Amino acid sequence: MFVAAAVIGLAGCQNDTSIFGPLNRSIARGHIKRGDRLRDNGDFDSASAAYRRAVARDERNADAHARLAAVQCQIGNHESAAEHYAAAVRYDPENSVYARALADALYRASGTAIKRFEILRAAARAYCHAATLDPDSLPIALGLARSYRQLGELDQAIDVLESARRIDPSASLIHLELGAIHDDRFDYKRALAEFNTAVRLDPDDPVAHFHCGAVNLTLADLDAGNPIYRQRAAAHLRRSIEIDPHQPLVQDMLRVSAPPQLRAVTAAAHTDE
Repeated sequence: MFVAAAVIGLAGCQNDTSIFGPLNRSIARGHIKRGDRLRDNGDFDSASAAYRRAVARDERNADAHARLAAVQCQIGNHESAAEHYAAAVRYDPENSVYARALADALYRASGTAIKRFEILRAAARAYCHAATLDPDSLPIALGLARSYRQLGELDQAIDVLESARRIDPSASLIHLELGAIHDDRFDYKRALAEFNTAVRLDPDDPVAHFHCGAVNLTLADLDAGNPIYRQRAAAHLRRSIEIDPHQPLVQDMLRVSAPPQLRAVTAAAHTDE
C-alpha cells in the first residue's frame, strides 16, 4: 500500500548531522517561504515544487511535508497528500493537526482507490491515533465513524457516535450519521427519528431536511395507506429547496412526491423566481 511504503521508506532516515545540516535546514526554510507565497497566489504546482525542494534539503521537516500535503489536497491528489502527511506524523507524532489531516487524506483517497477497503482501514487507524491526541475533536470522531460505516462495521460506527455525544450533545451531524447507519440497515423509523433530531438541532440544514424527506418517501411506499408520510416528505423537501435552491435532485423528488396542492405552490414559487 502506498502509505505503508512511504512510512517504511522514511523509517530509516536520520537527522542531517553533517556540517551541512544547519545550511540545509536554512535553505529548506527559504523554500517553504517561497512555497507559501506561491500557494497564497494560487500557483499550487509551483508551490508543490518549492515544498519538494524543502523536503529534499531537510527530509525530517514535518512542516514542509505537511505544507506539501495540504497543497496536494488542494489539487485533488489525496494519495500524495496522505504520503506526506504520513511523513509529517512520523516526524512529529504528537501533532494532532497532522494526525487528523493524514486520516482525512486517507479517507478521501479511498473514494477512488483500487484497494479501497485497505485504505479505509488505514484511515480508521489514523483517526484512532488522532483521537488519542485530541479526544474532544468532533471532526475526528465523525471521520472515524464514517470510516467504520464505509467498512460495513456499523456497530463500531454507532459506538463512536454515541461516545461523540459527550463531546457535543447539540451536534446535528452526529444524528445525521446515526440516521444514515439505520438507513443502511433498512431500519427506516429509527433513521427517521435521528434525522428528525438533526432537523430539530439545526432547522436550517438542507441536508437534514433532504434525509427526512427521503426516508418519509420510503415509508410512504411501504405504507401506501398512510398519506402522512408523503405529506411530511413534501414538506421537508420543500424546506430543503427553500434553504438551498440549487438541488435539482431534490426538486425532482418534490415534483414526484408532493400532493397536488403543494406542487402548485412549488411551481408558483419557482415562477416568481
